[in-house]
Amino acid sequence: MKIKARSREVARPAYACVPKSICADPRSHRLPPFTIAVLGTLMSLARQQHGENNHQRAFAAGAKGVERELAFDKMFTDDWAEVKALRRKGEAAPAPMRQHVAPTFTLQEGRSTAPRYKPVKRGKALRDAGEHTYRQAKKRLRRAPMPDWIVVDVARTALLQATGLTLGARNIARLDEALTTLSRPIKIDGQEISPFCMVEKFEGKLLLSISGEWLGLQYEKVPLPLPIKSSPATELLLWLQYINIYRSKGDSDYKKLAEKFGYDRAWLANRAIERALNYLNEHYLPKLNLGLLQKEHKIHMPSRFEIEPDGTRVRFVPLEAGTYAYDRAMRKRVKKPKPKNRIERERLDDRPPADDVEKKARLWRNFEARMQFGEFE
Repeated sequence: MKIKARSREVARPAYACVPKSICADPRSHRLPPFTIAVLGTLMSLARQQHGENNHQRAFAAGAKGVERELAFDKMFTDDWAEVKALRRKGEAAPAPMRQHVAPTFTLQEGRSTAPRYKPVKRGKALRDAGEHTYRQAKKRLRRAPMPDWIVVDVARTALLQATGLTLGARNIARLDEALTTLSRPIKIDGQEISPFCMVEKFEGKLLLSISGEWLGLQYEKVPLPLPIKSSPATELLLWLQYINIYRSKGDSDYKKLAEKFGYDRAWLANRAIERALNYLNEHYLPKLNLGLLQKEHKIHMPSRFEIEPDGTRVRFVPLEAGTYAYDRAMRKRVKKPKPKNRIERERLDDRPPADDVEKKARLWRNFEARMQFGEFE
């Protein structure tokens, strides 16, 4: 089953949906950071489009609920007309009961638990019918599996803007390479997964069919844009989001950490991770709107990451701005300038400088002239 997208443009996502299998093990795939950013952005756009499609289908179900309520209202009017006709003839006829799409029976307050009929006016009954059928359809669609394909039409420039990248010719060429890679089978953890998308060109736009198999995978929310300029920084950010250092201690063994990031020796991994953390702290995290990510999208991002060695293990600690630990870490980074130790050169001879000799001679001549004029008598 293929669900087509609507003609309107989808909104720009504020985060990328990266599969957990890619975040958990950086060595499980060979996707460059640019391709991961495009993949996560397309997953966000496709899930957003899937939610919009479910909304439209649930809205159509709500319209049908209103139609059913109108049919019940007409049936109630006809029943009343028959009852009135029988009563005019002198026959005893009970009053009809109005039927509604939304449940209107409530438990009677007090000792009795018998249901009680609650009459509802026509206008409110129509609104309740639409809301009730909409909510029921929305719950049913949420429990339903993902469709086989979800089609999203987007221009190259709009896709780059959604990813948070510049609209240069180099990025457009890299975007075509990334889409070509994603349209082929991808190996993750040694298993070959079906292509992520199928690319078609239509009226100057990209018609992307996103696979429902990928959309059904568990994912992690990562803010956009990703630090694609540094491959180790991107892998480290995805891994830190996966382990969730807010809920766990975020510690690991040096040897296991080196193996996870593909380094032969622990000290190589230590240096690479320190450089990656420095890039995240200095060039990436200050540019993010951390308050907006936390408030609207429930993405926890610290103001700074720090490493605390503990014997043979290393621990990743998140620091929030305004806390004592954050201020202490920032004070350690400020280095005071060291005083310059000037070494004075020793003179090889004891003769006074030439200017001192001339000065003394001039003073002596001045003293002799004053003696001749009898100034000191």
